[in-house]
Amino acid sequence: MKIKLLLSVISVSVLIISCTPSKFYIDDDFKNAAPESRLIVTKVNEIDISQALELFTLDNLRKVRNTFFEYQRDYLPIELRNISKFKSVSTSSYSIPPQFEKKEYVVNEKENVEIMIPKTPLKFEQQGVDYVLFFEDYKIGFELEEMDSSDPAKVVSTEKLPGLEPLLKPNKLYKLEFVIRNKYFIYDNNNAKVVIAGNAIVKERYSPEMNLEKILFESLNGLAKRVINKTPFSK
Repeated sequence: MKIKLLLSVISVSVLIISCTPSKFYIDDDFKNAAPESRLIVTKVNEIDISQALELFTLDNLRKVRNTFFEYQRDYLPIELRNISKFKSVSTSSYSIPPQFEKKEYVVNEKENVEIMIPKTPLKFEQQGVDYVLFFEDYKIGFELEEMDSSDPAKVVSTEKLPGLEPLLKPNKLYKLEFVIRNKYFIYDNNNAKVVIAGNAIVKERYSPEMNLEKILFESLNGLAKRVINKTPFSK
């Protein structure tokens, strides 16, 4: 009886896992990264920033974006190296600028990712590059996300209408978050093809009394995990 129950639990677990939508495209032939592989993270040239509330002046908002630029350049390669099998992770400039073409990849039944990919293998100042990580449509911002409430009595307000009884009107609760949104893909530079691609959304809870630099750092840590976790590159 216990064996039958155990087999039933395993069957249900496998079914749930198999029905979970994929979070990224992966090449059918890509099973594992070659030993001692090296990864280059391409430089992000532009990041858009926005805010749902007037938390910062425009000048201070630009400073937040510039700080994030520096963190993206300096800390993201370190975070990627810490959680991956790559022998080294660094940034490097092209020795010859590549040509790109637009392609679309299927992430799951409801989601695709459209990206500009290199037409031919890339040449870098640094030699021996096996894989290249690209980011596109890079956006960061402070966003409000609606929250659910388990106690409706705590989230209603009274609205008095002329000639009628007071009406209970539901209030919406929101939480403030720092959010990263971008498209990303990992390019196999030896075989000239995309092996991983996806749409990344990373959210970190934020409030003005929090340490903003720590939030920026944690968000990049989350981005590294979003790119690497559950892929053949993960430790």
